[in-house]
Amino acid sequence: MTESAFAKSGYRINPTTQLKIPRELKKSLQITVLKSKKIVVYTDKPSPHIWLLTSSGQVEKETDLPSAIQASPIEFGKGILLPLAGRIRLWNTNNVKDYIAVFNQKKEITWKSLTSVNQSQFIAMDSENNLHRVNLQASPSPNLQKITQITLESGVDHPLKSHEANLFLINSSNELVRLNNSSLEKLETHPLTGTRTLHFWKFGNRLLLETMSDKTHVLEAWSFKDGLKQEWKSDLPEGPLAGKPLLYQKSLILAHINGNISQLSLKDHNTNIIGNIHQSVTCSPALINEKIIVSSIDGSLYVVNNFLNHKNKD
Repeated sequence: MTESAFAKSGYRINPTTQLKIPRELKKSLQITVLKSKKIVVYTDKPSPHIWLLTSSGQVEKETDLPSAIQASPIEFGKGILLPLAGRIRLWNTNNVKDYIAVFNQKKEITWKSLTSVNQSQFIAMDSENNLHRVNLQASPSPNLQKITQITLESGVDHPLKSHEANLFLINSSNELVRLNNSSLEKLETHPLTGTRTLHFWKFGNRLLLETMSDKTHVLEAWSFKDGLKQEWKSDLPEGPLAGKPLLYQKSLILAHINGNISQLSLKDHNTNIIGNIHQSVTCSPALINEKIIVSSIDGSLYVVNNFLNHKNKD
């Protein structure tokens, strides 16, 4: 969909661009949208393969891979990091030697997430809760080299978040933990509301978390300017979120899985339902040309600005 297409309603039958995929494809394609808005598409059946698309959907590059991609790729420097079996590859740049991990051969260990620290360093987390801090070295030849490795005390279910000298994670005890980005030393730990954390986002200079206890969902905001501090929390009676909230005119637009669209005021942190699309929502709301877009489970895209207009009139 192009930006101009959202100015019109109705149905689009023919796609703007198409990706030719193998007829013998045996597994759904995996998709990651990068910060540059380029799109990584990959599969491992019938054989590991990756495509890099432009933001408009044109194929920029594609290649076969030696093994399946185990976690979401991320942009790193001028390339893209690919977590493959037992190694991490920097793809779409000059030849750089892979980072080869030394794993316990008695266990099948996989990569869980990658987190960029800066233009030359990243942190990889594996399924045994080890954090690998890896550096891109230029000499004697370009290579990915491990600097530090630690083992966390408990499991981690969400990708780590990095900001300047800080690294943030949520452990299996539902605690928010801050580590030093360089040494990976633990700096502080805070218990969170409820028993589980469903979503974990970095939102500018804050962390946003959706937690739950029994059937109650809560959105929490944490500041990390001078150590971790909870700024506010708000119940979500409208139901669990489909994805990351959208910042819009001093409020957060929340898309709920059950089709509710609600607005959270950043002044008093109260939420109000502003509409319902009567379909299950599948991902975060997006802002395109000042239009708030949400997607439904049947593939439809909804412009929900009218919900806001009606609410403001009320």
